[in-house]
Amino acid sequence: MQAQTLHNRDTAYNPNSLFNQIFGVGNSLYTSTYSYDANGHLKQVQIADGRPRSVSFASNAEGQILSRREADNKTATGDPSEFRFYLNGETIGLIVSAPAEKCRFA
Repeated sequence: MQAQTLHNRDTAYNPNSLFNQIFGVGNSLYTSTYSYDANGHLKQVQIADGRPRSVSFASNAEGQILSRREADNKTATGDPSEFRFYLNGETIGLIVSAPAEKCRFA
């Protein structure tokens, strides 16, 4: 019997500003849980897939993401992070701490 490939997606909301997304790839089932701050801006994502991790975000009043920090509890490889800089609503700089990335400026 040949393995079945699933491409389904299910979404659930709850009143505590949480959003769950469940999807399947092959015979594996993955879940991502999104949480938002009081202003409705993305605050954190808990990702349960082949590489479980937590991604935290900090936003300004306009909802633009100022920083993104990822934690996967693997200290040997480090945890990637990003810092964005804005001027008049436009991104003017991005600093990324992932090994393959460099600092970029507009």
